[in-house]
Amino acid sequence: MEESGKEKWTPGPWSVQPNAHDVPCIVQGPNYRVAVAHRQENRPNEATAAANARLIAAAPALYEALRRVNGALRVIREHMDSTGKELSPVFDLADADTLLDVTKAALLLANTGETENG
Repeated sequence: MEESGKEKWTPGPWSVQPNAHDVPCIVQGPNYRVAVAHRQENRPNEATAAANARLIAAAPALYEALRRVNGALRVIREHMDSTGKELSPVFDLADADTLLDVTKAALLLANTGETENG
């Protein structure tokens, strides 16, 4: 999970393309369409569809940022373990453990589509 470049999704960057053929938002990868965020009757409006498309388009960058944060947190946690010292009065072992769990769960979901609970 720590290694980058082994993901099976379309590599980034992804971008949101202008409206075309009554489709509010197309998420475009480097070579082809990744997703389409659109509005249907009784579903999100065009502003919500556009926001969904932007979030989808940000997925590769968000994944990479999360992967790096997870790695940094592991280093911090190891330092805290080896020195027996808290990093600061406002960031303790419980905080590090919680953030590690959250980032690990999000990376697992992105990599496998599953949660730790199955």
